[in-house]
Amino acid sequence: MTDARKTSLSRTLHPGNWLCAIIIAASGCARMPEKTAAAPGYNWYQDWSPVGVPARVEQMSMTPLHEVVRRRAGDSARKCSGPGIKWETALDCILQARADNVAAYVAFGNVGFDSLLGWGIASLPSGELELYRYDSSPCGGGDCPYALRMATCNRAVETSAAREKPRHVCLDPEF
Repeated sequence: MTDARKTSLSRTLHPGNWLCAIIIAASGCARMPEKTAAAPGYNWYQDWSPVGVPARVEQMSMTPLHEVVRRRAGDSARKCSGPGIKWETALDCILQARADNVAAYVAFGNVGFDSLLGWGIASLPSGELELYRYDSSPCGGGDCPYALRMATCNRAVETSAAREKPRHVCLDPEF
């Protein structure tokens, strides 16, 4: 064994290092914050659940996102997004539908650097909110299947009588 390896190993096994590790584990690990969209290690590709079996789409398209969100909300759901509708207006529509205990959905998208990126929300009559994220080509350039992921909202934004246009519809995860 080389001298450098012996020194590294002796530092690793030093009793002071074990004591520090135990103190850190006992005091901080139990209260470590969960990953959020603002956290440096947050990755929705890994942290959200895959939806369906993504396929390679011949042309860049938002169709997979639109179809899944609309289908999940149901045939009688309010459509809260479309040409000319701003994101804040769509979120307000979703929150109102939730307050009315009716289904609604939103599907938005825009052009990213090398693919189409999308966001969707399905508000179910039960009050549940399902959040969707979409990337038409996560590898860039269209040579791979799209990514469509879903998360359930654990803490929805509360509606109030005198409210501003909402910036988010869910606080956990922030969306």
